[in-house]
Amino acid sequence: MNSCYIVDVGLVGYAEAWELQKRLVAARKAGAIADVLLLCEHPHVITLGRNGKREHLLASEQVLRQKGVEFHSSDRGGDITYHGPGQLVGYPILNLGAIRKDVVWYVRMLEELTVEDRLNDEVREILIAHQDEMRRTSVSYQEMYKKVKQQLARDRKLILR
Repeated sequence: MNSCYIVDVGLVGYAEAWELQKRLVAARKAGAIADVLLLCEHPHVITLGRNGKREHLLASEQVLRQKGVEFHSSDRGGDITYHGPGQLVGYPILNLGAIRKDVVWYVRMLEELTVEDRLNDEVREILIAHQDEMRRTSVSYQEMYKKVKQQLARDRKLILR
């Protein structure tokens, strides 16, 4: 099993985090470090990915400056993305070839795990709210968990694997 270090650098500017990522990527490629998951928060920032269009940014640079929001172009995919305080951002720096040489697959798996985790949180909240009903009807926690999760997935048109 591969190891992955988790490093939480707290609140850090986007440009500073980007420079740190480049150094970590070089060290990872050289085999000097193991896989790393870099966690942080950013001050208010909007990034424009390489697939993005500047006209999708609906605020002028003057408005962004007045609001204290930085703007950075990025070589990553995607369009316009906002990051800000209180939002956890994760930057995986890993040898993807050791897992599967497919970036699209990897991103889809991250998305799926995120959706699944949020869905599980919602299911737990619903089950806690209906504990008394579950006791009265003798439905097991596992049965109710599965039913609620399936219903939430149908409501959101999600495909669960």
